[in-house]
Amino acid sequence: KTCITFLKDLVHIDFDSRIVKGGDQIDLGGGHILDFVIAPNLHWPDTMFTYDNKTQIMYTCDAFGMHYCSDQVTDKESVETLEPHYKLYYNCLMRPNARSVLIALKKAGDLPGEVAAIATGHGPMLCENKDVWMDKYQGWSDIATKKLGPSVCILWVSRHGESERLAQAFAYSLTQQDILVEMHDLNAIDAFEVAECCMRNQVIVVFTPPQGDSTAQRNLSSALTSCNVKENKFVVCASGGEKDEPVDALVSRWVQSGFQEALPGLKTQAGSDAKNLAFFEGSGLALAKALLSKTKAAAKDKLDAQTMQALGKMGGGRYIISANKGEIRSGAIATWVMPASSEPPPFAVSV
Repeated sequence: KTCITFLKDLVHIDFDSRIVKGGDQIDLGGGHILDFVIAPNLHWPDTMFTYDNKTQIMYTCDAFGMHYCSDQVTDKESVETLEPHYKLYYNCLMRPNARSVLIALKKAGDLPGEVAAIATGHGPMLCENKDVWMDKYQGWSDIATKKLGPSVCILWVSRHGESERLAQAFAYSLTQQDILVEMHDLNAIDAFEVAECCMRNQVIVVFTPPQGDSTAQRNLSSALTSCNVKENKFVVCASGGEKDEPVDALVSRWVQSGFQEALPGLKTQAGSDAKNLAFFEGSGLALAKALLSKTKAAAKDKLDAQTMQALGKMGGGRYIISANKGEIRSGAIATWVMPASSEPPPFAVSV
């Protein structure tokens, strides 16, 4: 239903449509019977897998994709060649919803026939090594969900400014630090799902919806009433859209309700898109460090006195490494720096 509404707003013409749900079938004739599997949040809230019983092809929208293009229509290139692109795509778009990946894989296992090939929305059709690619999704998602450390829920707003891109940049930095993340579209989630995700996660990250009465605004209000001041903290992020709800106004609403900020409100940065994305990635990393600080402190407390004494006798240096590319500037503290070769003169760093 959400997809049909989106398409109508996109093409502005009337077209025939039919709303289906998980378990429905459509007979196209000639043996082409379509089965539908609900796979929400991969990475759209209403994502569905469609299985053609005759060709045994499963159409998966964004799932199992990669941002990769070559002369090959299918995955004839080696797993070693394609895996870096496949994993980067997974980490950016699927890992934040690893729970949903596992649920979708389980449902796909209940299809009426074997899956001979996977037709994705991005990248080659997967048929040469289809089982390998599915196993990788299973393994990566198992690892992501077993790391039962701090968890964050990101509520973004579809079709509004840069909300989706900025939310993905923020989420990517969190998942790279093994923070468990789930993402939901405020235009598609319902009040029950909002309450559930607030109960599951420590930090609720909210991207600003447009001002005025809307589904996103109502779900934002549900998030505020569903959270617990003793268990949840919040972060408000700008979406960069027209008539954005002001970041400071939303921060004030949460603070007046007794909640603490996990990070100060994040506003879009003047300058290039790259600079803005880097700012939100850096902010996600800052939140991850804050959430992991207690875990690291607890691990340090477990070290006995003799271990600490031995570590104190080990020599080491401290270096400040800075870098810039265009408008993006960053820095880090390194513990080890050495020349890597004489010509050209690069150096190796341990951060």
